[in-house]
Amino acid sequence: MPKPLVLFLDFDELAYAVLETSKFLLTHIYQENKVILFHIIEEALTAPAYVLPYLKFEFKKVEEDLNKLIESANLNREKVEKTLAFGERWANLERFLHTLSPELLITGYKPHLFTVPLAEKLLERLELTFLAVKEKPLTKLKRILCFFDQSQDATLALKLAADWAIKTSAKLTVLNFYFAKHLASVDEITIHETIKTSITKNIERGLTQTDKILEDIVVLKIDNLQDLDKMVNQSFEVIFMGRKGETLIQGLGSFSKHILRTSKVPVCVVKA
Repeated sequence: MPKPLVLFLDFDELAYAVLETSKFLLTHIYQENKVILFHIIEEALTAPAYVLPYLKFEFKKVEEDLNKLIESANLNREKVEKTLAFGERWANLERFLHTLSPELLITGYKPHLFTVPLAEKLLERLELTFLAVKEKPLTKLKRILCFFDQSQDATLALKLAADWAIKTSAKLTVLNFYFAKHLASVDEITIHETIKTSITKNIERGLTQTDKILEDIVVLKIDNLQDLDKMVNQSFEVIFMGRKGETLIQGLGSFSKHILRTSKVPVCVVKA
């Protein structure tokens, strides 16, 4: 049985974008999967008995609100389940997701300056594959960008990006970058060709139908991560990347954080 897609859903301005994106995925990529809407009603302490009637009312109200969201997004009710939990957020999430082992966890992500959003905390703490949805939902798929550094996570990200491209007839661009200061004395043409050859071999070895989906392999020399921002927002509908490189043991890599914060389109952060 296919693993479900899990929507970590709060009632905020990104809820509709998350639901619209989920509808697109269920229609065009994950037709055999179901989606589970997961919402937590948090508490600071164990609730005393006299609060229980209020909690029942709160559960009922949240369920009604979830039903309204499902109706507004015109989701197929046969493919949608709702899970409500009460208590401490992380304990509930980790217990729920450990049991479920979802195909993809979808959540809204709003860029920030000072306060770290819940979505980034989820990405830091939970070793899963995420789709972080921005204000603009994923409703079409013509061009996909995948960052590839030959790490395990990036290799799986490339395979997943290719699978999406095949199922939607989209074009895939693979992007690798290196910092100019680290390779100042190396011939640029040589390094570009070496990286491209390595990526091409990896693609040919691990992917199918590459002649139909591969648009380009791009190798960029950059001075800092901000140099990628223009490339990232060049008419791609979704971006794929690995959760971290080979040196980071756990958590979310600094490069992944940067792309999450600067991208204007959904970002799929893949865990091998």
